[in-house]
Amino acid sequence: PRRLPYEVRAAAGILSEMVATRLSALESLAAAQTEFLVRRLEQHVVDSLATSGDWRNALFSSPKLLLQAVDASGAALVHEGEVLTAGDVPSSGDIRGIVRWLGEQHPGDQVVSTHRLIAQAPGLSHLLTSAAGVLAISLSGRGRDYLLWFRPQQTQTLRWGGDPRKPIDPNDPAHLSPRRSFAVWTEVTRGTSRPWTEAEE
Repeated sequence: PRRLPYEVRAAAGILSEMVATRLSALESLAAAQTEFLVRRLEQHVVDSLATSGDWRNALFSSPKLLLQAVDASGAALVHEGEVLTAGDVPSSGDIRGIVRWLGEQHPGDQVVSTHRLIAQAPGLSHLLTSAAGVLAISLSGRGRDYLLWFRPQQTQTLRWGGDPRKPIDPNDPAHLSPRRSFAVWTEVTRGTSRPWTEAEE
């Protein structure tokens, strides 16, 4: 064991507190920005209702605001059998398929979010480019009417300090060395979107 001097430990503690404070500030800023965009959308819907009288058209009258509110690439409203869309979305049939999946797998849930839709619903694997991630709000509680936002697949390349799934033979010390055991191992992840944040949900 190597005991670090008190000065080094104290400096590490101060540094970790500074990083934690900075991360907390960044998270608060992101939450405030999301809240601001949602408030803008709400005000726009209220203003549009005064002229159109139809809340569905008011909600979709400014697609940019609707998508910016949760940083989505597409949105859809399924209400009383009708489908309204904005941005990059799956086909109406596929949107209805997502709604059926929501009704079957999440009955009674007010809000459902996933950045791994394909892993949870393999039958929808053809939707990677438009709906790898879904944020859904139930409008009726009956599993038929939803407001949905979509995010496309986001391919990520992760660099690991060694393959975490590599088997280790404890009886062969030659196989365990810093140079070989922790060589950079690259993993490409597919089928997921950028995760939804707590503020967006």
